[in-house]
Amino acid sequence: MTSGVSRYRWPHEPDIFFFAEADDSSSPMRTPRIYMLATVAFILLATGVFIARSTQSPAAYLSNPGPMSKQLAAGEPWQDKLRDGSPGPRLVVVPAGSVNMSASNLGNSDARASGGILSRTVVLERPFAVGVTEVTVAEFRLYATRSGHDVAAGCWYHSAQQEWLLNETAHWTGPGYEQGDDSPVTCINWQDAVAYTRWLSEQTGAVYRLPSEAEFEYFSRAGESGSLPFGAKQEEELCEYVNGADQSTGLPYATPCSDGFPFAGPVGAFSPNAFGLYDTSGNLWEFTLDCWNATYAASWRSLFIGPPLDGREWRTGNCRRHVIRGGAFLSSAHNLRLDRREPGAGAMRLNRVGIRLVREL
Repeated sequence: MTSGVSRYRWPHEPDIFFFAEADDSSSPMRTPRIYMLATVAFILLATGVFIARSTQSPAAYLSNPGPMSKQLAAGEPWQDKLRDGSPGPRLVVVPAGSVNMSASNLGNSDARASGGILSRTVVLERPFAVGVTEVTVAEFRLYATRSGHDVAAGCWYHSAQQEWLLNETAHWTGPGYEQGDDSPVTCINWQDAVAYTRWLSEQTGAVYRLPSEAEFEYFSRAGESGSLPFGAKQEEELCEYVNGADQSTGLPYATPCSDGFPFAGPVGAFSPNAFGLYDTSGNLWEFTLDCWNATYAASWRSLFIGPPLDGREWRTGNCRRHVIRGGAFLSSAHNLRLDRREPGAGAMRLNRVGIRLVREL
């Protein structure tokens, strides 16, 4: 265990990776005056950061979406070509539409204080293309080899004793469990993921990026209105559709069924959703562009700016950590719900978070 990082135990899988800098409300402000001055100073500082970020957002909603031979319809597959003529990642076009988003965030003080649930309706007016699967080891290896991008060794994992531990030798090439070229790449952080999308943009002339949180919920639901993926009514049905914490793990929160994979499985091992996307629930959590906010309510942490209602990412809040979605191979049924959202681990790398691509059309 490295210094400055503590071990935590929870009755549910702790996909929130807490550090001292984590979003909390336990600041030792002793007087209203001190609190007010600190808040004003924070808002002034954060406003400057927000202005800077607004011109450097990884989303880069550009007017030129890149080369495309025809206007694609929803459901059509697409692959851009890299500079050497080889095919890029497989994509499928997702139609425009809307989604009602609500989420409960157990264990978060802000969520408890607000009742834990706030909702918003988001309208996505334009279609966009999404990676058919999570980014694979083979795809990330191609990027790392050609770009020279270096990912340091050291990857956090959640033990059978429900503790976060650091495997100092684990790496995206060997995350601590057996994997193949068709496994989803993990043991990378948000910065690694954004760097990969920028490389793809340079290679193809198109705009590649991570999804916003709203886009992720929209395409992972694919029309589903319930809380569990694929219209499942009982938790025991989940093993038929997703790779989560099944009974083989022996964990106290395991779902009483068997999905066949003790760790992350090969991409596409389960059926796709109605949009033709694989593993949007389970296998690995997936990065989004959004800064972390405990609920969908505007607060001083978000500079009193609420989340966009047009599908773009939320750029204010705790931007040292970004929202992750979808659940992973050791996620409880609770964490596999379609509305489940968690803060990512900042610059740290975990063996249960991966990449899903979005391409602007």
